[in-house]
Amino acid sequence: MSFPGLPWRLKGEMLQTVRLVSVAAARKFVPDDVRILHVLPGFTLGGLTLARYRPGSTLSYHELIATCALTFRGTAVGAWISHIYVDDPRSLRAGRRMFGLPKEMAAFSWEDETVSVRQRGRLLCAAHWTARDGWLPVPLGIPVLGTVDGDRRHFRAEGEALVRPARARLHVSDAAPFLPLGLEGASMAFCTDDLDLRFADVKVLA
Repeated sequence: MSFPGLPWRLKGEMLQTVRLVSVAAARKFVPDDVRILHVLPGFTLGGLTLARYRPGSTLSYHELIATCALTFRGTAVGAWISHIYVDDPRSLRAGRRMFGLPKEMAAFSWEDETVSVRQRGRLLCAAHWTARDGWLPVPLGIPVLGTVDGDRRHFRAEGEALVRPARARLHVSDAAPFLPLGLEGASMAFCTDDLDLRFADVKVLA
């Protein structure tokens, strides 16, 4: 099955949680030649992202992203995505072949501020959040590192969104391979509306 080439555009809404992640836990998911950025002694930064991309996007689909660390290789800095799930096979192929992301298929249930994600009938995670009043327009620049067949990839999502803080509670099941990252429980979070992200290029790192 083919997939759309670059550039990509994703429009919709997103919940982003932010958590400190043990470097020891993150290291199990990050290749040895990619270094982990410490934000506190023994800790890096990660979190879970839940997104739904609406018509007007290159593809319309749902997505769950587990970010395990902030990383760098040479001068390239980016989030390292250890696990990522989508409900569109074209997005899966693009993620694996073009962006260097380990996408897998999953099923999503999204009702207002409650989302659950299942794979082969087993719950991976569920989230519920409460957003505060007042949207703030925010420019976005999100760098990511990935890998395809041993080649390290680097790309950046540029765009904007209306953002407001939220309080989220996450349940991560024993069936989720990202459970060791410790991303469950109450979490600082941000939710977005009018999300508009653009992906112009993917670079292969030397």
